[in-house]
Amino acid sequence: MKLGLVVLVLAAFAVTGCGGCDKYASAYSCSYIEDRADYDVYYWERVEDDNEADNRLVGTVVGLRACRDAAIKYSAQVGEVWSERAYVCVLMKDGVPMEKHRAF
Repeated sequence: MKLGLVVLVLAAFAVTGCGGCDKYASAYSCSYIEDRADYDVYYWERVEDDNEADNRLVGTVVGLRACRDAAIKYSAQVGEVWSERAYVCVLMKDGVPMEKHRAF
C-alpha cells in the first residue's frame, strides 16, 4: 500500500513538473522550468536609468531559453545594447505569476 502511494505521488510530480530544482531555487522541476513552462517576458528599456516605468511585457513564450531569446530580439528591435539585467522571465501557471527566472 505504501509503495503504491509513493509511486502515485512521484507520478503526480512528473506530470505537474513539480519536484524542485536547486539550479533555479524552484519548486518546479528543472526540465519543466527550462522546456515546458509558460513565461511572460519582461524587458526593462534603459535599465541603467532605474525607472520602473520602462519595464514592459514584450511577449509570452514556452521555455526559459525562448524567454531570453525573445528579450534579446526585443533589445535589438528597440536599438539597445544587450544587458542580462534588462529582462526577467515570469513563470505563469494557469494565468497566475509564480516565479521569476533568467536563463543561465
